Amino acid sequence: MADTEAPRGMTVNEAAAALRVSRATLYRMHADSEIAFCKLRKRTVVPATEVVRILAIRLGGESPTVEGAPVREPVREPKIRRVKKLKLYSRVR
Repeated sequence: MADTEAPRGMTVNEAAAALRVSRATLYRMHADSEIAFCKLRKRTVVPATEVVRILAIRLGGESPTVEGAPVREPVREPKIRRVKKLKLYSRVR
């Protein structure tokens, strides 16, 4: 790969740094189907097209197509995260 060629994929750390979010937020975005990941053997790779798409959405522009890649919209609504209720038991003597 030449130095002038843009990377096709990024590690989770690189994608989180490019989007200026934490790794946990990136994984949450993946769980909510906002961004796609690829598995290459044991590595998790974020396609560069996904990072460009998210940046374009955040900057208020339209979702661009990078090198003819299709535009991918979230396939479902984000999950509602509910707080787990704790049961408190009093000690009886």
